[in-house]
Amino acid sequence: MARGKYLLAIARLPYRVSEKRCFRTALFLWKDYEFFQRLGEHSSSVKFSYEEVGVFEPCYCTSGKSYVACCGRLHAGSSANTAEELMRSRYTAFCRGDVAYLLRSWAVESRPVSFSLDPKQEWTGLQIEHHEATGPDTAIVRFTATWRKGIRKGQLVETSRFRREGEGWVYIDGA
Repeated sequence: MARGKYLLAIARLPYRVSEKRCFRTALFLWKDYEFFQRLGEHSSSVKFSYEEVGVFEPCYCTSGKSYVACCGRLHAGSSANTAEELMRSRYTAFCRGDVAYLLRSWAVESRPVSFSLDPKQEWTGLQIEHHEATGPDTAIVRFTATWRKGIRKGQLVETSRFRREGEGWVYIDGA
């Protein structure tokens, strides 16, 4: 493993609430890959997924924070505190090709049945232009995202609608 690299480990930890079995998602950073593998192999109740990330790898959302401290925690299962935070994490998911997170963070009534990304399209920048609460549990975020596909360049300008669900936010749609 390269120096300065850690493993971002996502664990679904079982626990009981009365008679219902629930899961908590936990985020771990491990330097020792072999230890991490042994830990996953010896536990049948803890399910792990992992990827190698740089501890100081900047987040794609241009927040100035590291990926692990910013959007990585949302991709690992934490809830977004604001609609803007969810918007930034969705942009980062587009950059990283994380279709599962994009679908999880999409409101059920507007979520597509299937969804795929163009692997040749590279997202190159994000600028949040406006963030506004439109009600106690609704918000809009206007942003510009730039992209490159081969020699072609472009931008997506969108005003996205979001709704609070439970502890976090979900994406409804954009225009």
